Amino acid sequence: MATLPTQASAIQDGQVADSDEFTNVGVLYFIDADTDSRWRCTGTLVAPDVIITAAHCTEDADSVYYSFSASRPTSRPDASGATGWTLGGSNLDAEQSIFTDPDWDGDLQIQGLDDIGVIVLDTSVTGVEPATIAPLGTLDGLPRGTLFTLVGFGIHYEKPTDGPRKPMPVAGLERSWTTSPLSNLTRDTLMLAASPDDKRGGGTICSGDSGGPVFYEGLLVAVTSWGTSIFCRSGQGGFQRLDTEDAYEFYGPFVS
Repeated sequence: MATLPTQASAIQDGQVADSDEFTNVGVLYFIDADTDSRWRCTGTLVAPDVIITAAHCTEDADSVYYSFSASRPTSRPDASGATGWTLGGSNLDAEQSIFTDPDWDGDLQIQGLDDIGVIVLDTSVTGVEPATIAPLGTLDGLPRGTLFTLVGFGIHYEKPTDGPRKPMPVAGLERSWTTSPLSNLTRDTLMLAASPDDKRGGGTICSGDSGGPVFYEGLLVAVTSWGTSIFCRSGQGGFQRLDTEDAYEFYGPFVS
């Protein structure tokens, strides 16, 4: 996900998930054929043939591959002989597969975020139980400090054992998770505090966790949008709520 008001790529100050945990959270690989650009995000299966992620992940994408393996494939899915990826769909064929909230304007903000993307898969996923999206208004009135669970395949930062001690990014190859407490809530955005010294939890998202899920009591309540933490350590992260009428207006027709 994002760091420094930009889009965020493993979970920082978290832990690798067990093989039977968060199996409906997958890694996504997007391709823009016009610019030959490629980028990774995280997404959640919410119906056998529907993945929900962030708008800043789906924007400008022509095709998308996915994997629900606990360890993400390390090869490019469009490389010769690549394995582990499944083509989810393309906007280059007769039927659109990748959808971006039409109200998304690229601004990572507190109100009017609209950072939701949807992928309608060409073929349903089998053997994976889809996540349940929280009912409307689930987050309303929750007190500060309420803990949420974040999941993703993004990078994390580690200090080298020798030489310059500047933290360096390490690729997130495993499905990872952490907990983080509520710091603020707007009509559109859930904001969580990131502090590695917080004994209640306080891990955060980083680059590649974008579009990944936020769970509350087992329900999917938001997707990862942005972060302010240098080296993905402390600060705040912003997450697009899914339990609002505005959000449901976009993604609801795909999952209802």
